[in-house]
Amino acid sequence: MDIVLNNKKEISGTHWIEFNTTGTLSHYNYYDDNSKYLNEYAYNFFTDIFEKVADTFNYYGETRFDKEKLLKLKQEIKNRIDTIGQLHTLEDIIILAEKTSNSLDLTHFIESTSDKQTSQHYKLVIDLEKLGQDLYEMIDNCIKQDKVLRILGI
Repeated sequence: MDIVLNNKKEISGTHWIEFNTTGTLSHYNYYDDNSKYLNEYAYNFFTDIFEKVADTFNYYGETRFDKEKLLKLKQEIKNRIDTIGQLHTLEDIIILAEKTSNSLDLTHFIESTSDKQTSQHYKLVIDLEKLGQDLYEMIDNCIKQDKVLRILGI
């Protein structure tokens, strides 16, 4: 599973989520070269947070986060990073996936790509922590630069 924020040139096809910081409250450039992109499976580890913070959350449609929402989102992402750091088994990861997403595909994907007899799930935890840190830093930069964050599917 590709658990990183990608640049536009690194992606192809659909089932990507765009993290767009290029616009204002009223205008932005869709599928922008400067946006970051996350695959849908990795996104599902955080969708419950976006939904909690944004009352107008739309899984694939545009969801805007102004400064007030970004401050709340930053704290929720920090809490999720702490939670991810406490995952010690594949079962722990699956439980988190079931709590954060209503997608059975995510749970199935984790089970099918991880061997319970190896420590491969530790890589998944490390990758999720890194992704959480990257999201946290992006949100922090939006707050510092007074930018709007838009999340939308492509």
